[in-house]
Amino acid sequence: MKFNQFTIQPYRIWYEYLKTALNDKDYSNKINQKYYKDWHLKLVKKLTFNQWYQTHKDIFTEEDTTKIKVYDGKKTPNTVLVEIPINYTVVRIRKEIGKVLYKKIAKTQLNKRFKIETNRPLQTPPLDYFRWTYEFRKKFPNKLNEEIWDLVDQKQKDRQKRYGIEKRIKNELDKKKKTIKIKKRFLASSGAEKGSLTKTILISKNIKKAKNILDNVCKGIFPGDYSVS
Repeated sequence: MKFNQFTIQPYRIWYEYLKTALNDKDYSNKINQKYYKDWHLKLVKKLTFNQWYQTHKDIFTEEDTTKIKVYDGKKTPNTVLVEIPINYTVVRIRKEIGKVLYKKIAKTQLNKRFKIETNRPLQTPPLDYFRWTYEFRKKFPNKLNEEIWDLVDQKQKDRQKRYGIEKRIKNELDKKKKTIKIKKRFLASSGAEKGSLTKTILISKNIKKAKNILDNVCKGIFPGDYSVS
């Protein structure tokens, strides 16, 4: 999988939820240690996602759109180059090619077994928002929900400034109209838009969503169904 901050974003958030669970007494004992064996949980607890991902990128499932091809001098990504002696008969090729490729293909399929599971279009910003809300509530149990809202809102702004998200969005969009449309969609999905619901209710819902995702992650599912009534 090519290292790209956009294509790996769901895996980063999965990692952050798992890290939160590992460091949370309410969830640390619920984690499926066997399922996450290849993640090396001791490393997850102490490394940043970027550090960890460099040595664990091959464990995630990719969409496979290629097929094995007979060598023709050109390699397509995610394929295996096969050289077949011209004196081989078709019968012999069928008999031996499976044996030659079995270890390589089986190993690849075994390693790439962690995949995103969702029953809705995946929007990553709200998932961060839910987790931040949960973590601030744990850190500041006596603060009002409105205060938690302000803390999360400031964290969101600081992150946008740090990574130049606002500038990147402006550069990628053609017109201001598109910028407004995308911003509204993001605010609505993250619970940051002021509507009929109060901040108190939204914060409560987002904490419940974060808990549902943490429960799913402990079982080896991300993000899974995290809806609340």
